[in-house]
Amino acid sequence: MPEMGEESVADLSNFFPLTAYKSKLGLAESYRVELLKEITKDYKKENIDHKKNETAWTGDVSGFEFLHVRKSFENLFKEISNQVETYRETLKVADNVFDFYYTRSWATVTTNQQDIQFHKHLQSHITAVYYLKVPKDSGDIILEPFLGYNQNEFIPGLLQKKSFTDGTLEPSLYLSPGAGINVETDDILIFPSKTSHGTVKSKAQESRISISADIVAVLKDSNSKEYFLPPLDMWRKF
Repeated sequence: MPEMGEESVADLSNFFPLTAYKSKLGLAESYRVELLKEITKDYKKENIDHKKNETAWTGDVSGFEFLHVRKSFENLFKEISNQVETYRETLKVADNVFDFYYTRSWATVTTNQQDIQFHKHLQSHITAVYYLKVPKDSGDIILEPFLGYNQNEFIPGLLQKKSFTDGTLEPSLYLSPGAGINVETDDILIFPSKTSHGTVKSKAQESRISISADIVAVLKDSNSKEYFLPPLDMWRKF
């Protein structure tokens, strides 16, 4: 017990983290230019003025959702795979349990006054985003609390926007509606696919271009393991 006049120091324990992994991929500028040309070709193929939309163009709903099978993107996905392995190691997941598969991959093009609205990739396990071109003021990515639920929200509805505008709450590590991550050209960001995420509206005159990939983890051997996806060679279509 502190003596009279002494200040008590609280011991805070923070649990249940959400970890977003960010690193430089190190792609050569000449190779990035090649990829930009191919994505721009896809973007223009629909012959639509996408700049009139409020939200960014996303290749996955435009017929361009399998970049990982294109020869020109092969080196990119080799480097992304290496970073996913490092992410796995960081989370202390054993290296002999799961195989990882790219299921979908696509580009996004965000122009001035556009954003990517909040969403989740519930059909996959891991999401990787590579930032091919990031002009200044083109908008940070925002990660929301896991599945819209914040452990520290002791009153339901406490984290509504009004709480921050009327002085009820001050954004902090402990109570926040989301966390912004600043990204630059050649950054890669990896996080659990079920994490709600979106972007701030772009104020840049040039387009921000990124490449997203959905990844699924499948057991190498399902013997004595109940809760994960079994090996693909044991699947049967009917």
